Amino acid sequence: MRTTWGYLPNKFIVALAFALIAVIADDDLQVAAQTTSAAPSPAITVSIALQNEKVIVGQSPWVGLLIKNETDREIEISDYMVKLHVEGAKGELPRIPNSEVITRRIDSRVARLKPAVYVPWTIGPGDSSLHRYDLAHFFNLKDPGQYTVYMETMDLSSRKWLRTNTASFEMKRPDK
Repeated sequence: MRTTWGYLPNKFIVALAFALIAVIADDDLQVAAQTTSAAPSPAITVSIALQNEKVIVGQSPWVGLLIKNETDREIEISDYMVKLHVEGAKGELPRIPNSEVITRRIDSRVARLKPAVYVPWTIGPGDSSLHRYDLAHFFNLKDPGQYTVYMETMDLSSRKWLRTNTASFEMKRPDK
């Protein structure tokens, strides 16, 4: 019997090499299994509702953003965590230039939603908070027609943008 390393048979060395590879592969699989975990569930749920579905051109359509805290701790919502989108017949409407004066920390191309007095708001465990936004402050809605609106809110637990439902409204010509 021919030996390698002076006293070990070749078959033993081959078997030892396969065993070592199996142990290393098994350790890698266990490490991968331990580091892979399910994504955290969102800390908030979001939805919107329109004040009116038919608005006369020249008046302001308002949208309410409802945020529900799904956790057992207080959460804070800041204006940079909210994005507003309005789409018309030709696609998404551009922002009014004055609403883009303040830049966002997360997306500098999108205007901040700025209430009259900026104060981040806190939502208690299991509670909800409603904030209203004047769409005419952010978008040119002087053309009659159908529009849709939706919002996105940053969920800090998952660091993902959560999209609300989409709501439709119509800008109508004033009756004469």
